[in-house]
Amino acid sequence: MQQFYSIIDVSETERWNKALENVPHSFAHTAEHCKAVHIDTGHRTFLYLFEKDDVKICCPLMERDFNGSKDIAKPFGISGFTGNGTHPDFYRTWRSFIERKGYISGYLGIHPLYGKKDWFPAENIYPHNTVQVLDIRPEADTILANMSSGRRRQLSKWSEIRYNLTSNRYDIQHFFLNHYQDFLDSKQAASYYYFSDISMKSFFNAERSIIVGAVEDNKVVSAAFFGYTDFLADYLFIFSLPNKNYHTAHLIWYSILELKEIGVPLLNLGGGGQGISEFKRRFGAYERPMFSVKEVYEETTYTQLIGNKSADVRNHEGYFPLYRK
Repeated sequence: MQQFYSIIDVSETERWNKALENVPHSFAHTAEHCKAVHIDTGHRTFLYLFEKDDVKICCPLMERDFNGSKDIAKPFGISGFTGNGTHPDFYRTWRSFIERKGYISGYLGIHPLYGKKDWFPAENIYPHNTVQVLDIRPEADTILANMSSGRRRQLSKWSEIRYNLTSNRYDIQHFFLNHYQDFLDSKQAASYYYFSDISMKSFFNAERSIIVGAVEDNKVVSAAFFGYTDFLADYLFIFSLPNKNYHTAHLIWYSILELKEIGVPLLNLGGGGQGISEFKRRFGAYERPMFSVKEVYEETTYTQLIGNKSADVRNHEGYFPLYRK
């Protein structure tokens, strides 16, 4: 039987880049991003690519061990399945791949802008937060006019503010490496936000990235990292010293102007709780829902691993997979 999928290891940069051609994707889909994440996880990381009749559907995945069995999950970042169309053979081909590999379960995602829920059975799709997306194709004055009055007031003295910002990668990297763990501790951040210095340096070395910092008394006190593709930019990291987070709007506006210059059409500002989401909406962003794909492939093994024979293995509300809780 002809095989319509391929597996591309994260070390195969040229093949990975070729697979993403003509497919709308985010920075988190790229080999650069996945290599940086792989440094810390150590999990086998690869791009799953379905390709048939000029249709491509793909997603970065990582293979994880658990008590002698294996499952798959989407790496850190807003990636998920993306593609340039739909095909009736996609899901059948996906399940053929799963059966060959013998995975227990899959904790996957659908990209909020470029993915389609009908690629997977409806019963396997679950709501998962939202993201705020800003269209940066209009003129800068139009983008400003669509912001809240408070946001416009923050940026009203931009001609003066911009001289307190720096794009010096050495200085900003030094700031990140010295302070980001303390910042995460102060926010009680989830464990998956903690990266080693080696992994963070790999992010900083990404060719398609923008790093900007705010300077006070000749020292960086707040900084942000954005990764981008031809289709979309992602706002990935922001760190500030205590009581210095008032620079955030300036850092984002600086990056918007840089991304416009490059020709990137959209900026994904990410998600967050109610307060963070409201902060992002004040830039004129619109909301997009995110969805997770939760699938159990080996029901008997899954039940054994969670230690509950009466569990409903078809209901995956909440934490998934349960045996990793």
